[in-house]
Amino acid sequence: MMKAFTAAFSMLFLANAGIAQCGPYNHHPVWPDSIGFSWVNLGECGATSCLWDNGSTEPMTELPIGPHTITMFNGTDLLGTYPLTIVQDRWNLNQQFYVTFLGLEIDIFGGIEPYGAPQIFNNPECVVPDSTVAYLLQDGIAIDSVVGTDFTYQFTQIWPGLPFGHTYQTKVVDHSHCGSYGIEPLLTAYSSGEVEFTINSQDADESVGGSIQVAGLKRMGNPWWSGRNPCMMYCSGNHRPMASSACMIRKAAWSDRPGSRSA
Repeated sequence: MMKAFTAAFSMLFLANAGIAQCGPYNHHPVWPDSIGFSWVNLGECGATSCLWDNGSTEPMTELPIGPHTITMFNGTDLLGTYPLTIVQDRWNLNQQFYVTFLGLEIDIFGGIEPYGAPQIFNNPECVVPDSTVAYLLQDGIAIDSVVGTDFTYQFTQIWPGLPFGHTYQTKVVDHSHCGSYGIEPLLTAYSSGEVEFTINSQDADESVGGSIQVAGLKRMGNPWWSGRNPCMMYCSGNHRPMASSACMIRKAAWSDRPGSRSA
């Protein structure tokens, strides 16, 4: 409760300094938190009191994920009942990877979704950018990190030239009292002789089936051609691979696979 109300008062000051509006101002919990909060400016609403659907009569109240209502009064006169929704914010780094002759390249481009970047009426419930760190893990061990960047906006980081023969994963952790974090799928990068390939797996959840993506690269002769990288493959989205006679690329993907089931 303390972290929510601490964030609320700072956002109250910033919001009133920039624009005076009635609200409600919604602050959505960042996973694994599931409790957010909302508040209204009674003066700007032309109201003297309010009643939230959880029974609170305070201008600011904590709310779980889901739809809610607030009813406004001016004295004994009913002004109206207004809907609002608290949603689950979460980290999404949009981890992507390239298979190249220079090694494996892993990129992240993401942040908090759906309400990460500061807005007037919708914001994360609790996040401290200066305490937020993005990590690159190799075989489960952090080998690099980016510290003190405002990941609430779309943020980009590139790690090129990574060796095959390891597993890789990116994650982000807010080390402050907020305590949110996000972890991307595990990427396995194999190496066997002149063949290098990766397996990128996405676990199934309650609403979406899992997926398995395999991308392979085989060296054929001199890997250098006119001083340039002769073979590069973008293994996410709808981009087409680029190849020359110096290499061969193969890609396969299985999507919407069911998760494991317990008896």
